[in-house]
Amino acid sequence: MSATSSRQRRRPYVLACVIGTLLLHGAATTAWAFEPSASGISAEQRESVRQAEAARVAAIAKVAGSVVCVYGNDRQGGGSGVLIDANGLAVTNHHVVAGAGIEGWAGLADGRLYRWHLIGTDPGGDVALIQLEGKSKFPFARLGNSDLVRVGDWALAMGNPFVLAEDFTPSVSMGIVSGVERFQPAGGKNQLLYGNCIQVDAAINPGNSGGPLFNMQSQVIGINGRGSFKERGRVHVGLGYAISSKQVGNFIPDLLATKLAQHGTLDALFTNRQGHVICSTIDLDSAAARAGLQLGDEMISFEGSPIHDANQFTNLITTVPAGWPARLVCRRQDREFSLVLRLSPLPYTLTREEEPEDGPPGPPQPPVPPKPRPGAPGPAPRRPQHPRFNLADAGSIRDAKLNAANAARLIARWHNTAVSAEEVKFPAVWRVTAAIVRGKESIGRQRLLLARDGRFRLDYVAGDATGAAGYDGQRFWRLAPGRDLEAISLADLCENPLCAQAAMLAAALQPELLTRAGKVTIDGSDRVGSQPAYRLLCTPEHDKPLYFWLSLNVDGDLARHELLAVGTQLDPVGRGRHVSFSDWSTSAGFSIPWQASVLRDPSRDVDLQIAIKDLHAESTVEAELFRGKPVPPLGADVEDRSRFQPAAPQHPATPPLPPGAFAAAIAFAQPRTVKVYGGKIGREPGFATGLIVDAEGHILTAAAALLGSDQLHVVLSDGSHHPAKIVRRSPELSVALLKIEAPTPNFFDLAKPGTAKQGDWVLAISNAFGVAEGREPLSASLGVLSLRTTLQARRGVEDFEYTGDALLLDVITGNPGVAGGALINADGQLIGMLGKIIESRATGARLNYAVPVEPLARFLANDSPVSPQPAAPSGEVELGLRLFATSGLRSAAYVDRVLPHSAAEEAGLKPDDLVLDIADQNIATAADYRRIVKTLVAGKPVTMRVKRKNEIVTVTITPRARTVEPAR
Repeated sequence: MSATSSRQRRRPYVLACVIGTLLLHGAATTAWAFEPSASGISAEQRESVRQAEAARVAAIAKVAGSVVCVYGNDRQGGGSGVLIDANGLAVTNHHVVAGAGIEGWAGLADGRLYRWHLIGTDPGGDVALIQLEGKSKFPFARLGNSDLVRVGDWALAMGNPFVLAEDFTPSVSMGIVSGVERFQPAGGKNQLLYGNCIQVDAAINPGNSGGPLFNMQSQVIGINGRGSFKERGRVHVGLGYAISSKQVGNFIPDLLATKLAQHGTLDALFTNRQGHVICSTIDLDSAAARAGLQLGDEMISFEGSPIHDANQFTNLITTVPAGWPARLVCRRQDREFSLVLRLSPLPYTLTREEEPEDGPPGPPQPPVPPKPRPGAPGPAPRRPQHPRFNLADAGSIRDAKLNAANAARLIARWHNTAVSAEEVKFPAVWRVTAAIVRGKESIGRQRLLLARDGRFRLDYVAGDATGAAGYDGQRFWRLAPGRDLEAISLADLCENPLCAQAAMLAAALQPELLTRAGKVTIDGSDRVGSQPAYRLLCTPEHDKPLYFWLSLNVDGDLARHELLAVGTQLDPVGRGRHVSFSDWSTSAGFSIPWQASVLRDPSRDVDLQIAIKDLHAESTVEAELFRGKPVPPLGADVEDRSRFQPAAPQHPATPPLPPGAFAAAIAFAQPRTVKVYGGKIGREPGFATGLIVDAEGHILTAAAALLGSDQLHVVLSDGSHHPAKIVRRSPELSVALLKIEAPTPNFFDLAKPGTAKQGDWVLAISNAFGVAEGREPLSASLGVLSLRTTLQARRGVEDFEYTGDALLLDVITGNPGVAGGALINADGQLIGMLGKIIESRATGARLNYAVPVEPLARFLANDSPVSPQPAAPSGEVELGLRLFATSGLRSAAYVDRVLPHSAAEEAGLKPDDLVLDIADQNIATAADYRRIVKTLVAGKPVTMRVKRKNEIVTVTITPRARTVEPAR
């Protein structure tokens, strides 16, 4: 690990020491604390640790060379990136190139600097593609399948945080995936929006932006870019967000086309209604309306993903580009139907980009220039060229020359994928025979001759249609019965889907067939079947265009491409039909699709299938055949079966990854942990977490100001909302027991707590920063149990009442919304409830702790009814505050004066403080203040929360018996 990451990993120990000085009372552990077992650590345990360490080190070493330190021309500041291709293509964040410029320097782990320039960028999804130069073959990492990522999986974040890597060796931080399908709103209009992203508890800090998130198989599962940084400046607090590798893959063709990419939209709005997602607003001129979507239609699935929530539906749409052929399944009046339509572009604002409040971490200030290793090249800094992206030109090709070069590279790689290096085994001519099938009935047959140099000849019989077509090395031709040989263009030839299929197989052998026919460019991102694809466009000078589609990758390799489809129209309508290819396998050095499907319309319904029955080599073939020499009609040399059964796929399905290390524990805890919402704290909404503790709807949570609301409610894991009432509180434990009128069969049994030893893995389940809404799963963070001790609040600590046994953790839990969450062991058993934020005024350090299960169980076992309100007063009390009275009792409770020598002065209250709550009861007006003060008891301390300028301050104040106010 780098200095950054090692310091980050040591921080829990340092934090424990700091807080120990400030907070701990009776720090000696008790008899039931952690003593080493008599047997010590077994040999099996040591070997298990060594194996896990070796696997982790190997995974890091495998990909460290692919991680990029991204700098501008002046080599100041910086971000991160990851190489995904040996040719030097690297992915980073849009906000990194927006700050660094359209070109600059890239540092790799070999200690050298390389020039880079911008290929394409996506302001909406915060992704950019850059090209490194100066090396014939770069180390690279493979894109993984982010659909397989689950909460609890190990994750490695790599990059250059705080620009500490002077030798460009990447820093590594390790953690788990703490949430999936998260949403982080845009900073400016439709820009820097993170939809369906991956949430991790691995450290993401300034400089990590654009760097890779790896799984333990050394695959890129995401691109790091954002974090939740509220209340802590730009420092990691346990929640980082990565753009999924699936979304990155969807946009790579648009980026390689040198576009300023746009995201897709249905031009419609959707709302939740009685458990269904309904179309509530739609633009009647939109593609969705033209495809048949209507108001009131229920959404069932999008791109194969079931829809259960309007926010989740919107989240899915954000991951695909404009023009994407979206598949929707809808329901109207109990009838399900399918739609396929190309998404409209989501427009960008034409004003200056804004960075979100929780935006991507930028470079530290002042910037630190990188220092290359001795002997590394040190070119003179160039002046930065900050990009001037014209958002009005979004979606168009930015650099036609670069686009054409990228297209040529794709076609060359397609050829290399189709034709292996086994030159000696490759014959002069292939003879391919196939059956033509409609449904399951054979309606014809075809014979195809494919020469190594690109010449081909096709003879076919399909129903009543008979003909031949080919390429003789100079021209394309076709021959129909009773007609002379006709020279035609490639696009005209491909109007016939049988001929299109033959021509594209020949083009795989000799790509010049395409470049001779016209100019080839990358048209953008697309999908064929379930595969993301490059859509390429061949445009002859005086003829119709020809589209063909290449796969994004083969077996995870972005340098290998298979032909997916060909057609003369973007979408097949009328006579224009597409041919799609599948079931590829390699024989004697030639990769060929054993099945092709002719699609009749945009719904992708199959009209015909071309199933190869035989493939063999010909040593010699008469040259005149390729020039259109007439031959007898096809006969018995082509197999004709009355019933057609599709061939079994040749490519085995990708095996699923093994279960996540903590997936089962997290899955067990999720339905037993709830979201709690209540009164506001200042202007901020109040939210926390709670634990279901029985089947009758009882819930434990942390005592907080939000509980003073008359709109207190709980959201269960199924997304259902339930009003909650306070049963009783415990000031000593700083907890409250809530009750909802709903059955809760999934609960934590406090009578059967889990166990954990010092150093054991523990997981925190909570709604940190309120990122989970509705039925979204709560966040999970991983750490170890640091210490079990006794806490007592001392001066200099804010917002802390709990005194007693506590579990100290190296999980980051001192964040808004965490209080009341579950602390579980690796088996999913409850070992404690996460405590409220404890922060040192002097250092800003926060303590991560939990209340053990044992005192919680004792509190729960007390069945005596206790009023949720403070005890009855023992006479009038005095705090020593005087409020502004300019607007009467309906005005906010602003402090006008603090009486000398009063309880308020001793507590540190000041004029102009705004009183927010007293004794966990919300105060909105001066009348609320007077009413609540009357319920206080002289001599019994209570907490008071006030807003002082932009800071929320919590104090402990002890009311005094009322005395005569001194004269003013």
